[in-house]
Amino acid sequence: MGAVFFAGFLMYACNNAAVSVAPVLVLDLGGDAVFAGAQGTAYVLAAILMRFWFGPLADRVGEGPVMAAGALAFAVAIPLLAVCESPWQVLGLRIAQAAGLAAFFPSATAAVMRLAPTGRAGACLGWYRTLSSVALAAGPALAFAVAAAAGTGPCLAVLGVCSAAALAAVLAACARGALSRTPGTGALPGTEASGAAGSGPAEPEGPKESKGRSALRRALRCAPRAAPAVLAGSFLAALCYGLQANFLGAHLEAAGMASEASLAFAAVGAGGVVANPVAGRVGDAGRKGAAALVGLGLLGLGTMGLGASPQCAQALLPSCALVGAGYFATVTSALLVLADRMPADARSTAASLQQNAIDAGMCLAGGGFGVLVSYAGGSEPVFVGWGALVCACAAAGWPAFAWLRRTHGR
Repeated sequence: MGAVFFAGFLMYACNNAAVSVAPVLVLDLGGDAVFAGAQGTAYVLAAILMRFWFGPLADRVGEGPVMAAGALAFAVAIPLLAVCESPWQVLGLRIAQAAGLAAFFPSATAAVMRLAPTGRAGACLGWYRTLSSVALAAGPALAFAVAAAAGTGPCLAVLGVCSAAALAAVLAACARGALSRTPGTGALPGTEASGAAGSGPAEPEGPKESKGRSALRRALRCAPRAAPAVLAGSFLAALCYGLQANFLGAHLEAAGMASEASLAFAAVGAGGVVANPVAGRVGDAGRKGAAALVGLGLLGLGTMGLGASPQCAQALLPSCALVGAGYFATVTSALLVLADRMPADARSTAASLQQNAIDAGMCLAGGGFGVLVSYAGGSEPVFVGWGALVCACAAAGWPAFAWLRRTHGR
């Protein structure tokens, strides 16, 4: 477990640092702002497509080899950015790096849940997500500090070394057997290999089909009610979180509160740091669905508060903390809901599907809310209106959640 946490921290830090540095590199090589943004979009879209293959692969062969492949992609692609001579070369390497994004992170999440002591999967996942939140803040800070002191080349070299250290940790864990399992079983300690580890039914024998397609169909078939709700909720939460990520700075600047931006984003991060372990512990207590709906409601309330902050400056920081806490509570709890209904050998696929829903929401948020802000003549009504819609969706989810608990016991 320690190796997964160590490697995950380094990989999250390297990923967010590369996301921050790549647009600067494109502009330095003569690219324009459109291309700088497009390479980031291509990076995410490539990862979404590749997760449909890497998730089932990790369920079939084990998380360790797929995590190692992901760390290797980072360790090779990121340092090579330093020798690029055109924006198109940067784009090519970013797509290669996307293989690492698709391979490592869902597999590591599944490994955390599989290696957790019985009854503590939620707590371990919560602390892992907390560590990732810290890494997401630390990575860009370290990258830009090194770049300012020594240049972009040494900065990318440091990120490559960190990715290589993550690879070494994963390989060491594989050598000890910590990330090894019988291919195709994925059994949790103390459980039967097929179906008992999760709440989904064992997969019946049937005609042979593509292994990747089979795993995806089984993941949806084992949780026919939970999967659509989890994916829709994760997508909605990501849209809302993407609204503040893309437009909070401009929102505050338009309100004459630009000096508060750094504190505002710090409050969002602090909310996530607090909420992740709490959501994990609540999930272990059997309240995963309730925690997800409460988190979605808090996210909506915080977003509404951000819309009202130009008229009530005192609401800014509490609203930012609610956004961070609500978002991370929602996505952590939603994944636990889905994993609880899956066989253990479909959890990497489950994590991949949820991450795809999140990434799709984040991608859509930039352009979609940009159109809404332009149409509304400002960001205030968009923040207030979208927050209210999210609160309404959370409220509407309670009757369905209560019905599931009555009919399925969770």
